Amino acid sequence: MVSGTDWEARKPQHRASDGADQVEFSAMSHGSSNLEAGLKDDRTADALDDFEVVDPVGVPHWAEADSQYDTATGSIGDEIERRSEILGSSYPFKLRGNAITYKQSRTLAYEFCLAVSQSLSLTQGEFTRLPPAF
Repeated sequence: MVSGTDWEARKPQHRASDGADQVEFSAMSHGSSNLEAGLKDDRTADALDDFEVVDPVGVPHWAEADSQYDTATGSIGDEIERRSEILGSSYPFKLRGNAITYKQSRTLAYEFCLAVSQSLSLTQGEFTRLPPAF
């Protein structure tokens, strides 16, 4: 959970939240998604270096990268579990192992907010203020 008082923890928490959004959107689009889907952009950009590696001294680069990837994936899973606990039966996803499955909610409110927050195409007109609102 992103806290306003623990400044050092905010960046990884925010990244986990963004990753969870990506995983949920992928699951909503395809029916299910692996947690790794939330790291696609980070892995492509080789931007996982700020995830903690336990005792990195003397660890080969590939092992350090694997550890960062595992830590990031675990953070996304933790965020999805947190959301599931908060929303209970209203949460339209089920976490099973390293993947989530999508089951349409009754109101579609969660799905609407998720879709707007993940939209990259709202760049003109009166709806441009929607993505930052979510």
